[in-house]
Amino acid sequence: MNDANNWKTFKIGQLGEVVTGITPSTKNENFWGEGYPFVTPSDFTGSKYVVKTERSITQEGAKTGRIIPKDSVMVTCIATIGEVSLAQSECMTNQQINAIIPGERVSPQFLYYAMLFNKARLKRSAGITVSPIIKKTSFERFLIDIPPVPEQKKIVEILSTVDERIENTNEKINKIKKIRKTAINKFFLNYNNEKKYKLGEIFSLEYGKGLSENMRKKGKYPVMGSNGIIDWHSEYLVKGPGIVVGRKGTIGAVVYTDSDFWPIDTAYYVEVKNKEKVNLKWLSYKLENLKLNKLNMATGVPGLNREIVYEQKISIPEISLQNIVVKNISNIEKRIITEETKKEVLIKIKKSLMNDLLSGKKRVRIP
Repeated sequence: MNDANNWKTFKIGQLGEVVTGITPSTKNENFWGEGYPFVTPSDFTGSKYVVKTERSITQEGAKTGRIIPKDSVMVTCIATIGEVSLAQSECMTNQQINAIIPGERVSPQFLYYAMLFNKARLKRSAGITVSPIIKKTSFERFLIDIPPVPEQKKIVEILSTVDERIENTNEKINKIKKIRKTAINKFFLNYNNEKKYKLGEIFSLEYGKGLSENMRKKGKYPVMGSNGIIDWHSEYLVKGPGIVVGRKGTIGAVVYTDSDFWPIDTAYYVEVKNKEKVNLKWLSYKLENLKLNKLNMATGVPGLNREIVYEQKISIPEISLQNIVVKNISNIEKRIITEETKKEVLIKIKKSLMNDLLSGKKRVRIP
């Protein structure tokens, strides 16, 4: 960084104390329970702070390691490299996380953004291995460019404003998704007294097909799995619209698409037997409402047996009523899409601001 701009380069170890976490013995029940949050990489959600953790450790468990203070900057350094979050309160981390307790040279929130900005460079420093790792000594030597504290605070102020708007949009999305879920449950509760049909009478579940690496990222057709679009292909296997149901791993998840698509081999796709009697989108909502993940019968990797699915019974209202349900829920989904589009724009703005402000390309005015 240009010294004329008053930015200086520091090693992380010069900016604060680095603490590598540990995991207390899981066999000792006295270590686990009410007390301090125990942070692992799975608790990182992409938000600035870790708000909730899966587990907590007791006072006794905390003695086996080191409690880090609020606003410590936590960085994943084993397997998944470079994920960053701030400690919302005193907590303890596992061994996959190096926590930086910032000193006077840097504000915690600026260091959080600086580590996010340098994520790709940190990942490269780990090298390409089966299980990437950045040891504490190497992490402490990692170089970061830092402006004077007043400029740090102004940059944080700007980026935090965008982050706040992203979080507010996230909250709106989650609220609308809850409204959608409630609407689905309400609509289908009203049709339970009608004639029941076995799902096997309504449709069949067909196996998806795998794709080799050289067949991917080459076309306009979505490759669909239980988590939605996971890739692209030059050909389609199923004429849209269609439904994909998770078969292995994430079972029972239901994804609807209007376009022609390629169902991946860990999923089923739905073949409706009487398309005049069933609105396909209505059926996707009904399958979601059934919570097919509860039908897992596998002892190892979760799996959905289609013969068991076929035995489940549902009521089917007249097609006119199905269409009304689809119209109402689709209107709710349009609101979700609108907010998600706003979120994508905000994320692009944040990325652009980080590139400018955290590189020193654009300077902020200090009062």
